Amino acid sequence: MPVFSFNRIAICVTCFLLATYTYGQSAHSSIPVLQQAEQLPADFAAHLFNVPLVVRVELNSQYLGDALLVLTEDNQVQLLSFTDAYNSPYGDTERNFWLQELSDKVALGSCSACNKQWLALEYSLSDSRLSILTQDVEKQNSEQKYLLLPKDGSSGIIIQNQLSLVNAESAATSSYYNLEAVASTGNWTHHTGAQVSKSGVARDNTYYGLSQLYSQRELQGRAIRAGYFANDPQGLSLRPGRGSGGENMLGVMLNSSDSLVAQQQYPSTTPVYVTAERPAVVEIYRNGFLINSQQVQAGLQAIDTKVLPSGIYAVQLRVVQDGQLLSDSQAMIYKPSGWRDSSEPLRYSIFAGRQTQLFSRTESEYEGDLTAGATLNYLLNPFTIVGLGTQYIDQHLQLGTSVDYSLSDRSKLLANYYHSEGSGYGLDTQFLYGFDSGNLVLSQQQYNKSSQSITAASQQTTALSWQQRINATQSTSLRLSHQMNRGTGADFSWQYRQKMMDTDSTWRLSAFNRPAVSNLVHRRNTGIELSLNINFGQHSSQYYGAIGNRTSRDGNKENTAELGWRKQIENSDIKNIGLSSNFDSYGMGINSYATVQNQYLTSDLYMSRSSFDGKFSSGLNLNSTVVANTQSVAASSANTYDGASLIVDLESDQHDVELMAHDSAGQTVRLKPGRNVVPVSAYTPGTVSFDIANPHSTYVSLSQSVAPYHLNKGGVQYLKLSAYKTLTVIGRLLDAEDKPLGGHHVLNHSSRTVTENSGFFTLAMRESSPTLDVLEQGAPLCHFDLSPSTGQQQQDLWFVGDLLCQTN
Repeated sequence: MPVFSFNRIAICVTCFLLATYTYGQSAHSSIPVLQQAEQLPADFAAHLFNVPLVVRVELNSQYLGDALLVLTEDNQVQLLSFTDAYNSPYGDTERNFWLQELSDKVALGSCSACNKQWLALEYSLSDSRLSILTQDVEKQNSEQKYLLLPKDGSSGIIIQNQLSLVNAESAATSSYYNLEAVASTGNWTHHTGAQVSKSGVARDNTYYGLSQLYSQRELQGRAIRAGYFANDPQGLSLRPGRGSGGENMLGVMLNSSDSLVAQQQYPSTTPVYVTAERPAVVEIYRNGFLINSQQVQAGLQAIDTKVLPSGIYAVQLRVVQDGQLLSDSQAMIYKPSGWRDSSEPLRYSIFAGRQTQLFSRTESEYEGDLTAGATLNYLLNPFTIVGLGTQYIDQHLQLGTSVDYSLSDRSKLLANYYHSEGSGYGLDTQFLYGFDSGNLVLSQQQYNKSSQSITAASQQTTALSWQQRINATQSTSLRLSHQMNRGTGADFSWQYRQKMMDTDSTWRLSAFNRPAVSNLVHRRNTGIELSLNINFGQHSSQYYGAIGNRTSRDGNKENTAELGWRKQIENSDIKNIGLSSNFDSYGMGINSYATVQNQYLTSDLYMSRSSFDGKFSSGLNLNSTVVANTQSVAASSANTYDGASLIVDLESDQHDVELMAHDSAGQTVRLKPGRNVVPVSAYTPGTVSFDIANPHSTYVSLSQSVAPYHLNKGGVQYLKLSAYKTLTVIGRLLDAEDKPLGGHHVLNHSSRTVTENSGFFTLAMRESSPTLDVLEQGAPLCHFDLSPSTGQQQQDLWFVGDLLCQTN
């Protein structure tokens, strides 16, 4: 619109004229905006006040974002919205906080009541910049070692349920139920675990008991727990064996903990390289989602892995050069959450209590005995960690020691030795070596056990494992093992991927030669198998077949064959189905399965017929998670939680609308109208951003796009979110004398704006509630109920024309 364009040009000229006046002023001087505008022509100054301005917002001299705001002649400012935040060091949580703080008019200058969140606000007309100064201005460059617990704590409970049923022909049904709950009150976390099982095979077939019932509080660098729990050491990278241990006890434990350590950037232990012919961009994908992109120069270049999430996981590397895909490869990221702080070389786990099985049908081997123990880790140097563990129980002392020695960035030696009075000793050693295309692991285990109730037994096992990636399509693996008194075994596999009939296919050859399965069969267990797997698209059918030869149950050689079919199903609660048949010397066996998942639970169902005796068996596994707080209760099929959760109630006038909830930690969850659960990380402050998942739902507006959270482990936060179809309303506001009303606030259920001096305004409006309210100096001035016949509509645009504001 011409008037709208003139306003923008006027503001740009104004900023240019003001540059000479304000040049050289202190960055934190507070000159009233009216005084800054005195040097301007009156016509220019009229376009600065009570109209929306696009400005740059800085927080403690760092870029927070571009925003729309309104200035007033009485030296006040009101923030309307953020429009951009590219390359800002601050997250959406910070922007939403300041949008809330400055949503009403506030005075510029120093903070008169110093209990506010800021020390000073300044607006500079010369460069259209709003500066916010807070008490953290001196701390913004300091690195925070530990996360702060939620100021007001958090409440909630997360209950994970697992139910398994197994039925076999000519046998009773076996069942198993497991419950694990984590709850939060304030900054304490409470853990509960219980199991109930019934066996269809064993005579004494029923078991029940608690596995844990304790409370824990995280502190900076350590944690304390009290209650009923297993006495395994916690918070340590090395856990020296003690000959026994892990039994449940009633007691207390104090241990080192990294739960509150702030995330610090460190590189992958194995570098990742890409090659480009000219300057290009490498896109890094994890589980199909883009997690980072970087510019690379020509030649062999190492990517920056410090900015990638911690963990050990596979990534896809896509090198894009001049808009064309140059290469597509796979790589592994090795960023384990290990011990890297040399300023705290000692880590510990100390416990004391009484051995028992609480509310259980069985008793502990050491029921009622007092026990105490400690495990220590010490960082000798960046390459060596040593450990020492001890436990006193049943008037016996158990000792263990271990060492973790890094020979290089890719090789490591691990050793553990323990000795227990009256129980025996054990030794476990491992050598690990990784290289660009594979890894090598050499291990040896040796133990000797003896006690009053157990006959003395000794065992020694040596193994060598080798994995090798030959090229982009071929890989192989080999494992050699030797067990004392049993003999030597070997396993070999080779895998080859290729295109067959324009579809992805995989060949696999496997062979093994192992000691006899039992003492009743003297012939060695040998076999060879060749299989082919053909995948007709990611979400289509998959066929596979295999032929082979192996040792049968009675020790004779037999030929085998297998044919199978699998299918992934989209847009259905049934996710996967499969059917296969196998043939051997005994006859034909049949196997079938299905995976079902909806918003509330996940289940696996299977049924099979044995080729050996022709009997049928079937099973069912159910998993569901229930989260609750004082405001709401919800169920979810998700079974992976990072310690906390959001309950999101989504209401909408579009029944088919779907949203994507993106956690700042990297997880994405699909939301549907109704009650939803979004798993989030505990302890770490973060945000969940929402956007429309349906491409055809472009005109749907959200009540909020970002929700901040900061929860203790077990905490649950409730959020109500609305998604309604909206229209963009364009019009002009006039008074009773047909004169434009500039600087007036126009608002409705979805958004708000401020009219230009010409009276023009643009804002989003909920289609189901076509109403507008006009405010003057915060007081209601007039109200509009728009009818569909007003003005004209073009898709999501509604031109309402001139609106005459009659005083209420």
